[in-house]
Amino acid sequence: MVASCSSDGESAQGTVDGTAAVTALVDWAAGEMPPEIDPNGKVEPPVVYVTTESADALDAGLQASVVEATTESATVRFADDRSEAVDDTSELMSVHDDGVMLVLGDLPEPARALTMDVEWYRSVDDSSNLVVTVTANASGAIVTVSSSG
Repeated sequence: MVASCSSDGESAQGTVDGTAAVTALVDWAAGEMPPEIDPNGKVEPPVVYVTTESADALDAGLQASVVEATTESATVRFADDRSEAVDDTSELMSVHDDGVMLVLGDLPEPARALTMDVEWYRSVDDSSNLVVTVTANASGAIVTVSSSG
């Protein structure tokens, strides 16, 4: 599945920076989620939690830019630790709010295409370790490839 995003993360040379990469990943994840419908019949954007494998939190400026760029496609929540996104009272250890959690590996240096390790996690029964390629395009960046890692 391929999804695009708009972002200011593309430079004149057509490179993807961390902000554009995370924005593209959130849009891609939101596109993979079933629509949520509230009690009034309104379609709600899916919840996407983002955290990192390391103990390093993502830069606050990056977080703000990603939230702003994805307001229509997803409700983005950044977690300093994966435990903040997971319901530990549930036997399935599912993500809060029927969402998905993206656990990001190291963000590479800006380039035309970035390859990243990403864990897709919804519950203990629904998780995958992926290798994802994010490529610069005219509107910012797009996930062009995802495969099991």
